Amino acid sequence: MTSTANPSKTMVCNDILNIIFNYALNKFDDTEDRNNAGKPKFLSVIEKFVSSGIPVEMCLPAFPFKSSNKVHKVFGILPDKAEEIALDRLNTMCLRIGEVYQPGAKCTIISDGLIYYVYRIAIHGRTEKPYVQCLNKGFDYICFSRIQDFVNFPLPEKLDEITYVANATNFRLSMINRWGKQNINIEDEIANNPDTKMTYLGYRRFLESDLRYIFPLGNGRSNTNYKKM
Repeated sequence: MTSTANPSKTMVCNDILNIIFNYALNKFDDTEDRNNAGKPKFLSVIEKFVSSGIPVEMCLPAFPFKSSNKVHKVFGILPDKAEEIALDRLNTMCLRIGEVYQPGAKCTIISDGLIYYVYRIAIHGRTEKPYVQCLNKGFDYICFSRIQDFVNFPLPEKLDEITYVANATNFRLSMINRWGKQNINIEDEIANNPDTKMTYLGYRRFLESDLRYIFPLGNGRSNTNYKKM
């Protein structure tokens, strides 16, 4: 935000950002410091919407598919109360922004399940679509987008289940070809980039927990196998 900014506009932008921060998970001890460090950037983005008098648009990569762990995590393949509460929280955040900024806000959730490894497609390919379809109900300020909305090759206007699953690998490859980093060395990234390492370790923990009853340890399968996946 610049020193010549309209004071009332500046106040609205700050009000919007404070609402967003209020709905943050605050998972880290230094969350407040992180928020303060990013505040100038966030405000500059919000200001573009406010200056144009249009809804604040947000996106969140989330809700890829249901967990495979039906012993400790889920009861089935469709959304349950946990998803309902999470989506209601996001919807309420947008509603509150509308109370301080008349054009309001909306959040697009990008269901990103197909960017994961092929084993995910094999396990979840047929369950991801009905899962996302059931999520997309009953929330006025939330809309959903999927990976095929970002790829550039011909697809039927309406994808049936068979065509969707058959094109899963094509979706992934199109994303990699367009936005992937060439000649990236993942091992070096994990060793030297703290953010990459944190993502890797988090995904590994999830993998071990999610697949433990589908691919149980033993019979030649160890924790090391999960780490290599």
